[in-house]
Amino acid sequence: MGGYWKKLLGFEEFDGQQSPRSQAKPALPEPALPEPAQYQPAQYQPAQPQSPESRDSDGQGAWVKLRNPWPLAARLTLILVIVAGILGGAVFLAFNWVSNQVDPSGPPGEEVIVAIPQGASTNDIARLLADESVVSNALV
Repeated sequence: MGGYWKKLLGFEEFDGQQSPRSQAKPALPEPALPEPAQYQPAQYQPAQPQSPESRDSDGQGAWVKLRNPWPLAARLTLILVIVAGILGGAVFLAFNWVSNQVDPSGPPGEEVIVAIPQGASTNDIARLLADESVVSNALV
């Protein structure tokens, strides 16, 4: 750093005097902290009977809005976890079904010769293989 910057930042003295940054600053009074809040559980009171004047026209009392015990973020998270579980289970079952169709358990069967006509589509070939019991399902 050059001499100018050292002086400006307070690393050297200004004309024999101490730089303004290095001078001791007066101590600030410590701020007063408020008393810590005491936990007070919610006070629940039983519903008061309503007078006949405060009832609705159908004779029932007015609706009372209750506080939802689950915040929005908790409800959305729960819904997301349930939906992800359902989708994950469906994907797992579908994968297992396709795996069992492609590679069934047990020993391989006897050798079969299937004549595939020229120009046959994929669906035609699958149907032929299913008819000859080479595959168990023509869809896979």
